[in-house]
Amino acid sequence: MAKEVDDIYNELGISTEVINYDNVRVSYQQLAILRRSNKDYVMKHEWNQTFLNDTCGKCFTLANGCFKFTSSDYLLFPIIHEDHWFVFIVALHDGYFIFIDSFFREDDMYQQNVKSTVIPNFVRAWDEFIGIDWNFHEFVIHYAPVPKLDLKFFSKYDDRIFVMKFLELWDQRVNLIQKFSSSHIPDIRVQYMNIMVFSPHNCNNDAKDKVRNHTAMLELKRRF
Repeated sequence: MAKEVDDIYNELGISTEVINYDNVRVSYQQLAILRRSNKDYVMKHEWNQTFLNDTCGKCFTLANGCFKFTSSDYLLFPIIHEDHWFVFIVALHDGYFIFIDSFFREDDMYQQNVKSTVIPNFVRAWDEFIGIDWNFHEFVIHYAPVPKLDLKFFSKYDDRIFVMKFLELWDQRVNLIQKFSSSHIPDIRVQYMNIMVFSPHNCNNDAKDKVRNHTAMLELKRRF
């Protein structure tokens, strides 16, 4: 499929690269589904010492160096597991482990498995790389009421758009159900695309011009 899409772009004279943020590159196909690669560190069922030190340790240490965890209200982890995206939030000062999922509910087996893996792995990483006693054993697990995927408006990869909106809007004082719904996801997808493509940080000006070419984009949509 990726080759077919790239062939269409080439026929239309469109480069497959649409975003370049200081050599962080995104292709048209990736942008079409807003796909991001993710190393779901806190979802690993089995950790070896090399993984713990080289991979997870680097992420925790670098993140803590940029934004001191202990002074943060929330630690937000967008996670992909079994081809589905959800958000895990640690409300450090309020004492909550919060799960946000646009499809699965608290009593679904998927979230039961997620909960039993994510929390112990997070605590283990915290103890190993942050090393500050935080009484996580007293934290309350909470599943936040959020907009859910509606099969009437469903399309593949919508879960990652939900996750991006959750990360943008999340605050314990905000009722996300009042902010958007499944029917808004197609428009939100376009908004995110426009923000990323036409950002001043995107140095791929040729791609910006191509996206502005309405005729080419309509032909691309028709062919795809």
